Amino acid sequence: MTFPIISPQVSALDLPQLNAKPGMTLQGWAHSGPQPGSTAFIEKQLVEQVGESLQKGQPMWKDIPMGFEPLSSEAYREGGPGRIDLSWLYDISGAKGTYVFAGNIDISEKGHHRLIIDRLRAVAILSGVRLEDGAVFELEPGTHTLVVLADNLADYPWDLFYLQPRLIPCSSDAGALVSSLSHHRALSAKRARESAPANIDIDYSSAIGQEGFVRAAKSYRGTWWFLDPANRPFYYQGVTSVNRMGTQGGRRALPGDHTVWVDKLHNYSEDGPEAYVQATLKKIGDSGLNGLGSWTHPEFFEREGFYTTDIIEAIRVYPHMKNSGWCDVFDPGWEKRVDEVAKAICLPQKDSQWLLGYFTENEITFPAVGTMGYNITGEPIYNDKALSLLQVCLNQEPTAPGFQEAWRFCIARHGDLAAVAKAWSVDADQIMTLEELKEKGFQAAQKNFVSDAHAFSVHFAERFFKVCYEAIKRHDPNHLVIGCRWAGPPHPEVLAAEEKWTDVVSINNYQDMLYERMAEYEFSTDIPVIIGEYNWADDGHMSIELPFEPEAGLTLDERRIYTGERYLKKLFLHSRVAGWTWYRWVTTNRLRSFRNCGIINHEDVFQTFNAEPLHAITAHAHPSRAQWDHTPEVDASLEDGDYTLHLQGSSASEGKARIGKVVCGFTIKDGQVAPSLSGYGLKGTVKLESGFVLTIEGEFTEVVFRRGQGRFEMKVQLTQRKGDHFSGRHQSHWMGRDLSGIASAWKNF
Repeated sequence: MTFPIISPQVSALDLPQLNAKPGMTLQGWAHSGPQPGSTAFIEKQLVEQVGESLQKGQPMWKDIPMGFEPLSSEAYREGGPGRIDLSWLYDISGAKGTYVFAGNIDISEKGHHRLIIDRLRAVAILSGVRLEDGAVFELEPGTHTLVVLADNLADYPWDLFYLQPRLIPCSSDAGALVSSLSHHRALSAKRARESAPANIDIDYSSAIGQEGFVRAAKSYRGTWWFLDPANRPFYYQGVTSVNRMGTQGGRRALPGDHTVWVDKLHNYSEDGPEAYVQATLKKIGDSGLNGLGSWTHPEFFEREGFYTTDIIEAIRVYPHMKNSGWCDVFDPGWEKRVDEVAKAICLPQKDSQWLLGYFTENEITFPAVGTMGYNITGEPIYNDKALSLLQVCLNQEPTAPGFQEAWRFCIARHGDLAAVAKAWSVDADQIMTLEELKEKGFQAAQKNFVSDAHAFSVHFAERFFKVCYEAIKRHDPNHLVIGCRWAGPPHPEVLAAEEKWTDVVSINNYQDMLYERMAEYEFSTDIPVIIGEYNWADDGHMSIELPFEPEAGLTLDERRIYTGERYLKKLFLHSRVAGWTWYRWVTTNRLRSFRNCGIINHEDVFQTFNAEPLHAITAHAHPSRAQWDHTPEVDASLEDGDYTLHLQGSSASEGKARIGKVVCGFTIKDGQVAPSLSGYGLKGTVKLESGFVLTIEGEFTEVVFRRGQGRFEMKVQLTQRKGDHFSGRHQSHWMGRDLSGIASAWKNF
């Protein structure tokens, strides 16, 4: 493979010299901005203007002097490779738009380099040559001017405002990184498809659901599978929002850009849906998927080879409680209307051979103080705007069923009204609204009320799930109820309330630790799980550096695929997770392509940056899971290789509070552990003791995963091994707190 040769400009601009340490963010920049007319994405015209000015040796933006100033040391974040904090620029200037960073780099010897920018909304120009993120090139000796244009805008609230330009010396072989990864991925997928899956010995006595329809059952070795109507095990791999509208609203969706293209390409309005449906299903099958997730239109139902799911969305059913998005689950009118919705959706599908089941809801929560998370210092993460469900119900009219049930529940819990008033430290001689209680000096943070609020949330949740389950089964007793698509781990008692009234638990997850995060869900029964949504188009996959990244580095695009591939392949092996769903089928983000999670765009064309790697990865699911099912669990035995270690911590004083996670890496060579610990946002050393006990000491250098900064000491004991996965426990001391929790290590594959 040949790479472009870049020569120095005739005369370098009068700019500062950049500190170019391998692997570190270039430092010493001059900067200018925000530039006029650049409040949107960096426009092609602006890039051309900068490039033209540079080629002439003029530090100008069209006819406007750039006014370069040295970038303050305060803009460089501590820890890691010293990223540039773009939010700092906004804090200083109070303006959003495109900034120009510029500096000179002296190259003494001819050689190959790779430029990594680590921001999607950025453009680089090196000695007048525009370069894409991750470009590999050969530099001639001399002084080169590097300019990076980046904005401090956000497509999403959780965007990371970082810029991390690095110039990495590399060999020409390392420069072929992307193509070699693609080749490896394609070859690996081909082998997966050709491999004969091992026999899956299903324990049919464990089956959940009606025989003759899609069910769930465990193998004799404890791995959950879905069963088709002929009792053949399969692993579900779906995609959400398959509809002509191109949105996630399902039956509620309004026509959009995709609708126009569907009508244009498939003559939908005149000829009907069949040509469009068949073309779409072919694309989905070509992506390696066998399922259609939430918000799929009914015209795709009952299509051979594709398992469907539907959604009731019971929280949308009226009546709603005032000043709240919550339905009043204690209102007989709500229960009646849920039954009507279930009848309309479920009754027509009760004989379906391809329906997997019904979600009750999407990303529901049952708020109570007891469900709040904790950060690494043990401090609660509060949302001041979120009321507990008990407060919501007490805030209704006295005639409202939710109000009446809230007081009935609390009086029954304490014995009588006087006991409730005493417990809440309020002078109440009759049932009162929340506002009336506040006038009497009521405090929601009072300990006894917090306890009642938590108990009422569990009571509320059980009522919700019971009504939904019974309504679905009343009109379709043949298919599975597959849960409410949790957005995050609920309180264990709330999860237990759902488990009584569902066949499968559904979880939406976008974190880069799907396998490990399952441990955060404290199930009370052995119940199967389906992932309702996942994709890799987020900063967790792009910006969080992995232990043992390639020498030539990874761009944000490469890292998201690299991370997504590793974590999906691990998820395929989780004994409880019987399937997963990509979010979503159609979408186009015109500002940042890799932020676009669609498999196709609105013009009905494959988006290869998602479609190609996804197709290669999905091929591994069934054969990998089948082979894993036969892999025995044995005592841990570490071999030579690189290991990625995941630690999740709970505070001894806070009980089950989840307050952080650690991802780091260590290496075993010739039976000895290398002393240096690798990881993101931390540095430290590791030792290997007898019995596969690791002692780790170091420092958290950045706030990552809601973690603080400070010292840590860990003792990790890995006890069990299944294939390349090791499991165990850890006892740790993180920044003054004693913690214990789950340890999970993987030998890198």
